[in-house]
Amino acid sequence: MQLEDTLFDVHEEPVFTKDGEQQPYKQIVQSNTGKTLAIHSADYQLVTNKEVLDSVEPIMDYFGGKLHRVRNFANRRFFWEYRLDDRIVTINSSDISNDEIIPRIIVSNSYDGQVIFRLNIAAMRLICTNGMMAPMPGKEKVDIKLKHYNEAIDMNQIFIEGKAGVNTMLNQFDASQEIFEMMADRKATPDEIQKIMQLFGKGYHKEFINCVGIEGHETLWNVYNAGTRLITHYMLSERALKLENDLFLTINRWLN
Repeated sequence: MQLEDTLFDVHEEPVFTKDGEQQPYKQIVQSNTGKTLAIHSADYQLVTNKEVLDSVEPIMDYFGGKLHRVRNFANRRFFWEYRLDDRIVTINSSDISNDEIIPRIIVSNSYDGQVIFRLNIAAMRLICTNGMMAPMPGKEKVDIKLKHYNEAIDMNQIFIEGKAGVNTMLNQFDASQEIFEMMADRKATPDEIQKIMQLFGKGYHKEFINCVGIEGHETLWNVYNAGTRLITHYMLSERALKLENDLFLTINRWLN
């Protein structure tokens, strides 16, 4: 998927009944095909992908973020992943050596209302080619949200808040090294593994066990990465973002 595949023009059109009566709705139309992507109430405010990326690109330029992956779901929901290659953290413990993670920024938007305009910072484990998401330690979180309803849309404010938030998170990112190394040095109990499995539900138990590793040698780092692998490989959008946070907070409590 290329960046250009997400930048097609869209526009609003009114909605009419078969009798020609205008309704209190608007439709979002893909301009080059005339296809209706969604119908919303009249107070819906269209935020185009171009507007999103125009507000995000200066942030990425400032921090050295490089676009790595683009995801487009039926021309309605979109995710852009940026990586900060110069901020790699190396994890070392008694059981692992040179396991590397890198901060990444996930930007989302949609035309059908299923995904809000959002800027969220996460981490990726480089040993896993398909990535891993993980909320960063610390009280301050980069999670800039913009709903398409009942809010004044100020793209310049998104830039200001996004830049400040990413800077705060990067200042905390190095602290993640200690936490992840503590996970790697801590054996996971059977009860803890069961509690993590309950977060995902029965439908994911087999995949989770396959990801954890050899029975009897599970560390909290193994468990954590098994969970994040399931999230990135099998789950999407809002549920993934909530589940990754629950996963991290649950394991982090066991370290304290």
